[in-house]
Amino acid sequence: EKLPLAQQLMYYLIILTGIRRGECFGLQWGDIDFDNHTIRIERNVTYTAFDGITVGLPKTDTGIREIPLTNKVMDMLKEYQENESSNYALSDNAFLFHSSESVFHPHEPTYLTKHLKRFMKQIGLPDMSPHDLRHTCATMLIQSGADIKSVQDILGHADASTTLNVYVKSNIDNMR
Repeated sequence: EKLPLAQQLMYYLIILTGIRRGECFGLQWGDIDFDNHTIRIERNVTYTAFDGITVGLPKTDTGIREIPLTNKVMDMLKEYQENESSNYALSDNAFLFHSSESVFHPHEPTYLTKHLKRFMKQIGLPDMSPHDLRHTCATMLIQSGADIKSVQDILGHADASTTLNVYVKSNIDNMR
């Protein structure tokens, strides 16, 4: 709760939707459907020392997808949009998480990994990456009764076996 709203929103988006960090940083305001409480994943932001920050397509063809959002995330998005619009002229192709130079340039995605690792250490929790939050999302969805096809679609996997074998972890209570 003490984190800036932008950082809270990044974490909530990843843990509640299972999007990848690059997909999170690829979100633009036009990807949010405030009426239907969904986001559309159409971009992935990557960083390499050679190429710098690049915006491309998601990892797979099935990575382009629509994901439902909770009321809490929608409220955070509305508040964040209000805060951002007081500082910037926002349009549909402005990035939610943008560089300091321009709202039309995404923030470097490695920022999220570095910040999360520092944050986890600061609050005394085990080391974690944004991808661990994606795993947590998949496991929580399955444990709460979501069917595997829905989880596969939310995560953007081409094959349900990836969802089952990589992201869903056994739970001793479920096994009992």
